[in-house]
Amino acid sequence: MSSPTWAERVAGATLQASPRQVGAVPVVYPLVEKLQIRQTINGVHGSKAEIDLGRVVEVLVLNRLLSPQPLYQVGEWAEQTVIPQMFGLQVEQLYDQRFGRALDELHPVLGEAWAEIAARAVQQEGLDVSVLHWDTTSVYLEGEYEDSDLAEYGHSSDGFSDKKQVKLGLDVTDRERVPLLYRVLSGSTADDTTPVPNLQAIAAFLKRPECASLAVRPLVVGDCKMITPAAVAAAHAYHLYYLGPWETDNTVDAVLRSVSQAELESHPLDYRPVRGFPASQPFVPYCGVWQPFPVTYQDVTYADRALIVWSAGKQRLDEEKRKLYSFSEKI
Repeated sequence: MSSPTWAERVAGATLQASPRQVGAVPVVYPLVEKLQIRQTINGVHGSKAEIDLGRVVEVLVLNRLLSPQPLYQVGEWAEQTVIPQMFGLQVEQLYDQRFGRALDELHPVLGEAWAEIAARAVQQEGLDVSVLHWDTTSVYLEGEYEDSDLAEYGHSSDGFSDKKQVKLGLDVTDRERVPLLYRVLSGSTADDTTPVPNLQAIAAFLKRPECASLAVRPLVVGDCKMITPAAVAAAHAYHLYYLGPWETDNTVDAVLRSVSQAELESHPLDYRPVRGFPASQPFVPYCGVWQPFPVTYQDVTYADRALIVWSAGKQRLDEEKRKLYSFSEKI
């Protein structure tokens, strides 16, 4: 006799004597099941516990998606839903220490499990990975964290440089805004040291069996801290495109000066900002000209190119700023 489907399990749970919340479980759980989260977790971390680690993670995933609660309240939330009956669990088995131990067990294998599940999502859902956005952010912490390898002082995105922090690097798909890859970094990590390992991780991800059918060479978009000569060399080595602003230096200044205002104005771009413009301020097109931009790293020169962009709005802001500084100096 075949095992019941998830729909039959949900239906059976709703027929219990006590009322239970169904909510979005019939919509969300099929996605969790399709991604094989339980099988993946159990595959990278075998468990002999009464409730296997993959099942506990499923409960936590459903809670985060449907009604996020602190660990000590997840069991109370589950008791009001069809989830214990659907999974054949006793509410008494869903207590905070059990969830805490599960997270401790999950941590050493989380990266491997995440990559497998993310790759499966790309394959099954047809996610567009042709453009990836990479950036880092910091999360400051209250407390000493003397035994932590990650909690350290460093440049803070939150403006709390007097507190220890951890950093998170994230690659997100452009169209669906789906987190694809992540890295947890120590709080003292300099941003300009992160792009090369990130490009290596993207290249390794694309070599996974689930991504074998993807005929794509992703464009990785970052800010000026993500665009370095070493990162350019890595992008070429891993057959990835890159896009980002270069920090101003003599080479950048020379390229900027090589294009005249008249040449820029004669090359309007198709780009249109999302924000609207008041009637009193008609939109002036952005203009841009491609110029050769060779990048040299370890005696190898890469013949790349740069887009020199002129923005009427940026010019207006610069003019207003100069007027303000001039006024302040007179005072």
